[in-house]
Amino acid sequence: MSHTAGNLVLHLIFSTKGRQPLITPEIRADPFACLGGIVREMHGTALIINGTADPVHMLFRIRAAVIRWLFQPPCPVFRSPAAVGDGPDYD
Repeated sequence: MSHTAGNLVLHLIFSTKGRQPLITPEIRADPFACLGGIVREMHGTALIINGTADPVHMLFRIRAAVIRWLFQPPCPVFRSPAAVGDGPDYD
């Protein structure tokens, strides 16, 4: 029986609320390092994490199995904000 191993390369772009320039050069390294740690915890590889005062760009590689896990209910990562606090406890 053959086994398939897959890797996905994702490019995520996100910005601050209201696109306010909140990511100053003095603090830029801290949130980028935090994002890299999150990718490592998901057994992925951060290829590059960079940005300016507003948008952040992340290019990372992750195993397909992790993506399938993220989108399986009841994963708390993608619960709607309305469900937090009022919905069933998934922990």
